[in-house]
This record gives sequence, structure tokens and C-alpha cells, in this order.
Amino acid sequence: MWRHVARRWYLYALLALFGVGAAHYVGINLTNSVPERVVWLEYGAQPARGDLIAFRFEATSGPAAPLNGMRWLKRVKGLPGDRITVSGREVYVNDLLIGTAIERTGRGSPLHPIAAGTIPAGYYFIGGSSHESLDSRYSEVGLVRSEQVLARAHAFF
Repeated sequence: MWRHVARRWYLYALLALFGVGAAHYVGINLTNSVPERVVWLEYGAQPARGDLIAFRFEATSGPAAPLNGMRWLKRVKGLPGDRITVSGREVYVNDLLIGTAIERTGRGSPLHPIAAGTIPAGYYFIGGSSHESLDSRYSEVGLVRSEQVLARAHAFF
């Protein structure tokens, strides 16, 4: 895949500079959190359930604090009014299993499942595709405020 991008970097640069306008950019995902690697970012779009979004991560304490301010790419798994339930370490949104919260980060820091409740207005439950993804399953990450959302992402590949 990276050979494809390296060989055709000029196409992505042209898209970013001229082809898609001021409200659209090309983004590259370097993590395993979601399978999409190259995305088209649509700034100002309102996300819906299942949408891939780019957002600015916020955490001031805990094991995720060093990631504060970074741009993350995750999928919207829950909307305002949806019900979060937790059974042991299994996290559900509207009775749909989102995933099992792992007990520790790769560096050994403890992780805690998010508290059960209703997603308030102006917040989203976000999730990754990997079972080890840091996402809203954890209280250390929590829900994403609508003000943190930067863009809706559309996958190229």
C-alpha cells in the first residue's frame, strides 16, 4: 500500500491542494485502530452512526494524556440519546456489543470501562476496529464532544 502512495504522491498532493476544495483534504492513517489508510476529510459535515470521523483527542490525565491534542480517526458507534451498558468488561451501545475493554495498555497502565448511562446531547461514542484500540469503551478516553469533531472521513483505501 505504501508503495502505491509513494508512487502516486503527486495525485494525493493535487487532490489536497486543488481537486477537492478548501473544506476537503486527504488524510493518511498510520495506526491499526481502523483499517482505512487514506481518507478524504470533509470538514464541517455532521457525523452519523457508522461514519468515520477525524477528531482532536482530549485527555489531561491518565495513560492517554500524552496523546492529548492529537488527531484521531475512529468510527461513530453511538449518538446522543443512545444507552451505554457495561457487563463486566463488555461494553454495549443500545444492546449491541461494541467490544470488551482490555485491562491494561501495551505499556501496562490500567484501563477502566466507561460508566453506563445515556449519551448526552453534543457527544458521540467512538470506536476502533481493533480490540486493542483506545476508544470510548474506556473512561480514560470517554465520549467525544461535538466540538472535538474535525471532519467526516471517506475512505480511499
